[in-house]
Amino acid sequence: MTNKLLFFKSKRHVAVFAFTVLALVIVVGIVVFALVKNSPNNLQPSAEPPTEGPVRIQGEAVCLPHKDTTGPQTMECAYGLKDKDGLYYALRDTENDYSNIISIPAGQQVVVTGTLKHGEDSKYRIVGTIEVTDIAPPK
Repeated sequence: MTNKLLFFKSKRHVAVFAFTVLALVIVVGIVVFALVKNSPNNLQPSAEPPTEGPVRIQGEAVCLPHKDTTGPQTMECAYGLKDKDGLYYALRDTENDYSNIISIPAGQQVVVTGTLKHGEDSKYRIVGTIEVTDIAPPK
């Protein structure tokens, strides 16, 4: 009897303790998996972007999200659009003075008209770039 753990009074206590530890490990594993799966670096929209060429897309004017959110982040704002499906588009103004995009505050709903070119960016999480010819509030 001296070799047995003294704080367990019976085999039933050992079984309850083992079950509790196993349940705790499973719960922690599920939480960690959910956090990693839903981290901003892993979120992938399920929608497909429109085909390249002329587009008219309604969405929210935003600062584009960085791909890499680990470490320090700069405070610059790359103009972008987030559509209803959660897809991000970089906005490139066709005017040299940026008059199409500079006056639109982030967070405002807009309709962007222009030409879409598909492609990723090394810094931002986008599906393409829209060369903007017009931005207006939705009607």
